[in-house]
Amino acid sequence: AHLAEQIERHVAVLRLGVGVHFHVLRLDPVVLRQSGVDRLRVTAQPRNALARIAEEDFAVVLLDIMMPELDGLRTADLLHAHERGRDIPIIFLTAGDTPALEGYAHGAVDVLRKPLERDIVRAKVAVFVQLFRARDEARRHAARVAEHERVAEARNAALLNTSLDAIIGMDHTGAITEFNSAAESIF
Repeated sequence: AHLAEQIERHVAVLRLGVGVHFHVLRLDPVVLRQSGVDRLRVTAQPRNALARIAEEDFAVVLLDIMMPELDGLRTADLLHAHERGRDIPIIFLTAGDTPALEGYAHGAVDVLRKPLERDIVRAKVAVFVQLFRARDEARRHAARVAEHERVAEARNAALLNTSLDAIIGMDHTGAITEFNSAAESIF
């Protein structure tokens, strides 16, 4: 299976850089699917990856610090400067030539040293995919709740305004929160 193949759903892991090869780690799409990854994007061109951030949602970025065109630290800064990239966790990959604190200063949630251990990388990716899905589900739930509230408010407004009786709503402090046109005519 090709590493950049699209699988069924919309969670993605993006690896930037050229220093690590996923087939060496045996992090092929089947193995990553076991970690919860549904789509894997691989690129060695940081600018291409930054453009994809504007188009797709990612659960985590595995970012090689040493890259030819644009180093990983600068790429991380650009990623976090982009509105859609601000909240994407970054795991830096390094051969050990960059101090971990420098990676954290550029927004990394972790810094892994090469040679990488397949099971460690897979476990870390799985955690971020789970968090991504949980945040996504929370956003969908919040949108559903907001829609239900909007419908309920519209229904209440319709009921209030069609009643011939004066109706006044108050909160727990006694402040008037709503009233209908019949109540308005009293004041």
